[in-house]
Amino acid sequence: MSRNNRHHNQEQNHIRAGRIEGDPTCGLCYRACIEVNQVFDACVTKIAGQNFQLLLNDFSREDLVFPYAFIGARNFGEALITNQVVTQRDGRGGRDGQRLCFAYDLIVPMVVEFTDARGVHATAKSELVLHKDVELRVPRQTITPYRLTSPVSVVCSSGVFINPTIISVSTCSVVISKIITTTDIVVPSYGHAVFPSCRNCHEGACEDLLNLPLFPEF
Repeated sequence: MSRNNRHHNQEQNHIRAGRIEGDPTCGLCYRACIEVNQVFDACVTKIAGQNFQLLLNDFSREDLVFPYAFIGARNFGEALITNQVVTQRDGRGGRDGQRLCFAYDLIVPMVVEFTDARGVHATAKSELVLHKDVELRVPRQTITPYRLTSPVSVVCSSGVFINPTIISVSTCSVVISKIITTTDIVVPSYGHAVFPSCRNCHEGACEDLLNLPLFPEF
């Protein structure tokens, strides 16, 4: 089958993820009950220009020569919520739930990229601690509990090495504080997804050759 034919068949696949075109009710066949992590409430904090000192460990090389030149730093992996304290504010309840104050520390794993005095590239790991104090709405008491999650993205715009194991960095951070509940919801469904066959990334040259005519046209 040629590439154009496969592309046409994929376009004809109406049971696939993507933008809905035409009547959105076309193809609906039943109501599906699915388990999801429902975001009950959330807020975002954006901060630029915070300065921190990072204690470095787990160096990628042991034969490095100080001084080091900073290249960049960023978070990796999942941040850990610790020292969480929840307090209730008077008069903040309502039919849609109650509002609580969440104070917590967010331990963010970091990786620092640099070169040593000889220009040798290396990396090291560290942890950055962000303190958060936010007000969020939580559901009224149910059997299914809620939980606080806090995805974060941190980048460092500049960094100066104080010594071989300590670096001072200026950071920009975006932290989302979420109240999550695991719930069962009913949604309209088009049925099970139908996936097209995978295409080999390196088959183009061979496929083009096999599709060529044996002889030129007159």
